[in-house]
Amino acid sequence: MSSYPPHSVLHYYASAPEVAAQTQHRLSGSNLLSAMMEVVTVECELCYNIMMTGAISDLDRDILESLMQTTCTSRGLVTSGDLEWLVEVGPQLTFETAWSSNALAILRSASPTLAQSVVRIERSRVYRLVTSARLSGGEQQLLLSQIHDRMTEMVYTTPLTTFSTGRVPDAVTKIYILDEQHVKGSGSAALAEANVELGLGMDEWDIEYYTRVFTELGRNPTSVECFDVGQSNSEHSRHWFFGGKLVIDGEEMSESLFKMVKDTLAKTNGHMDQGGNSVIAFADNSSSMIGYQTELIRPVDPCTPSVYTVQTVDLDVCYTAETHNFPTGVAPFAGAETGIGGRLRDQHSTGAGSMVGMGTAGYCVGSLQVPEYDLAWEDKTWEYPENLASPLDILVHASNGASDYGNKFGEPICCLLYTSDAADEEDSVDLGGRRIIKKKKKRKRVSRRKTGK
Repeated sequence: MSSYPPHSVLHYYASAPEVAAQTQHRLSGSNLLSAMMEVVTVECELCYNIMMTGAISDLDRDILESLMQTTCTSRGLVTSGDLEWLVEVGPQLTFETAWSSNALAILRSASPTLAQSVVRIERSRVYRLVTSARLSGGEQQLLLSQIHDRMTEMVYTTPLTTFSTGRVPDAVTKIYILDEQHVKGSGSAALAEANVELGLGMDEWDIEYYTRVFTELGRNPTSVECFDVGQSNSEHSRHWFFGGKLVIDGEEMSESLFKMVKDTLAKTNGHMDQGGNSVIAFADNSSSMIGYQTELIRPVDPCTPSVYTVQTVDLDVCYTAETHNFPTGVAPFAGAETGIGGRLRDQHSTGAGSMVGMGTAGYCVGSLQVPEYDLAWEDKTWEYPENLASPLDILVHASNGASDYGNKFGEPICCLLYTSDAADEEDSVDLGGRRIIKKKKKRKRVSRRKTGK
């Protein structure tokens, strides 16, 4: 029996030569350091940081070490000179990662008693870099920008002893549109100031509208309410712009942008009762068109242990796509992961539920500027914004993120679109998927609560 203080963090280390090789290749082609400086050697270890709640049996400890594929509890990488730099990077501690959730699910399957003793597992990377000259603080920051994602990861200055960040939620505050006597206070100026401080993304019309709403209600909004309306009433959620009145040169158009888009379905394809092939359109989380009849091996009763029989089933085809340009541009791997996750959610909830099919991905980026692979049409002087990943990083890491999430869910990416154009000033990412849905499952069931009458 091994006993641990509550919420203590165990560390298991494993050598990662493949990560070291990839990192050295990336650094050698980055041209970040001066001509007199080079990274001579890169070594890497993976550190599994495991938060425990108490004692575990010797058997559970063996299972844990087997799953981690290591029994090494001490760091193997050390520094012995000024030309060596040891740094550890890993996930931000604010949120548990998807990797941790998957690891805990595996623990539950391997040993329910072990799963009760492990709260969270996060994987960090320890690098030992040997350089030709001593690194300055600025040069260390340049190297850090290449070996970790500053949006989703952080530097661990010492081995983790807790996953707690010590942060506390901000206090709920009031935005004083009105004063305490419910008469005119700072008005829209107060909401405009909160808009900047809280990053609400409201435009002038939003500010005036919500000032009027809370004035009519006779009370001041809280910071939480402002966050709520800033998100739920955004263009992304409510489509004010696409669904609103369209005025061109002072003349109000008879149709909104959304109405114009939806009309193409009726004019070019027709509805189901008009001989068209569209089953679901503009009415659910993804679209669907007439599919085919086929034979499947299915359980007689999928809700209980049941025998399998060959059944003839009418299946329709679902397809949807999600652009995830900005998130993937900032954090390619995580941005593509969440893009795939959102698209999987949308398709899975179409009708009364669709079945997994295949995924697609499309990447349209600017000049790749692959190290030691010059192309005549690429402009080497072009620089991308510091807050966005390079086109090459987007292709590599977004592709890995999209495949990683889809594979874990059981949906492989089977089709890819890719273009690289020196004229592209903005990168775009399109993540799609094809599903099948049973014809009789194309409509959601409406729950009717019994009134007792």
